[in-house]
Amino acid sequence: MRWSPRNGPRIGPVRAARALLSSLRRGADGMLRISKSELPDGAHTLVVEGRLMGPWVAELHRALAETGAPAAMDLAGLAFADADGVAALRALGRAGTKLVGASAFLAALIGVDGGVEKDAG
Repeated sequence: MRWSPRNGPRIGPVRAARALLSSLRRGADGMLRISKSELPDGAHTLVVEGRLMGPWVAELHRALAETGAPAAMDLAGLAFADADGVAALRALGRAGTKLVGASAFLAALIGVDGGVEKDAG
């Protein structure tokens, strides 16, 4: 491990990825925030922030059951989604919910491009 007085200890990308995965397994920063935003036409958007994984996927389903299907889901603040989270987002997209603001990586996983679902072919 190299150390620089200006930047502190440096680790390689493999060690950084392992540290991130380890923290995810331990549940570090495993928070999810779901908030509802009303649109002028009466429809609503759900804003999802944090990490969509494990028990938080069930929390997303609970929030959807309480609020009804949103017109759109803002994913700009979503930092991570595990396999169950990605599956839930894909299902929402197929059901007609517009998924917007996803990072390029998350958009590729869930099959959206700029908030518009990609064609299957």
